[in-house]
Amino acid sequence: SYVVHGLRPQERKTFYEEVSRVTTHRIIFYEHSDAPSIGIRVAEWLEGGRYFSFIRTAEKELRETFDDLDIVRLSKRITLFIVNQK
Repeated sequence: SYVVHGLRPQERKTFYEEVSRVTTHRIIFYEHSDAPSIGIRVAEWLEGGRYFSFIRTAEKELRETFDDLDIVRLSKRITLFIVNQK
């Protein structure tokens, strides 16, 4: 949870491929939504801001690697990206 957005794009691709390889049923990525609080925005900016590019490309990146993706917005601030392995 809250890990994938901190990786660089190529690291995320490698990560997605590896979790796909070792998972047989379902993968759930627990992440910030596209409407983070001001505190999260400041923290992400101080960390280097990979979150900001991730959130714009998350769905596209995940669909490029996984066939079955569900996106569930738990709240204004939290999104689940659920991958069902075949």
